[in-house]
Amino acid sequence: MEFMDFYRKFKKDRVELDVQRERIFQFISFRLGREDYGIDMLSIKEIIDIPPITRVPKVPSYILGVVNLRGYIVPVVDLKIRFNIYDMGYFDEAERKIIVLEGDSKDNLVGILVDSVKEVVNIPESQLEPPSNLISGIDREFISKIGKLPDGNILIILDTYKLLSR
Repeated sequence: MEFMDFYRKFKKDRVELDVQRERIFQFISFRLGREDYGIDMLSIKEIIDIPPITRVPKVPSYILGVVNLRGYIVPVVDLKIRFNIYDMGYFDEAERKIIVLEGDSKDNLVGILVDSVKEVVNIPESQLEPPSNLISGIDREFISKIGKLPDGNILIILDTYKLLSR
């Protein structure tokens, strides 16, 4: 084997290894109105059907109330109200879910109401970009990344730390 043939093979093998080493992030994708959003799998405690919600007086309108989740009192946030999403799109009331997010401790839980939960999505690090300055539909501070999916669609990745702290 000549040196150039060896070098080409080495270079090809190295590129394949680099692709295999790329970090893959997992997100749960869900729908709000007509758009798809994602949340890092590591911050999700569980996904539940909507239980009875107890209203709490004098809280912001996007906080629907609290639910009792096996002894933990969990505030529930309606993300469509929080993000001022008025384009409702079509959704089936039976598909609505609460995604329970876990903060820095298991006592720091927040539920987010979504129109539907879609699937687990694996996105390579190279397909994640910071949000554009042009994004203004929801508070940009809540968006951590924009994920490019293989089918050409995008996934708006929310910053769970900011969702839990605000």
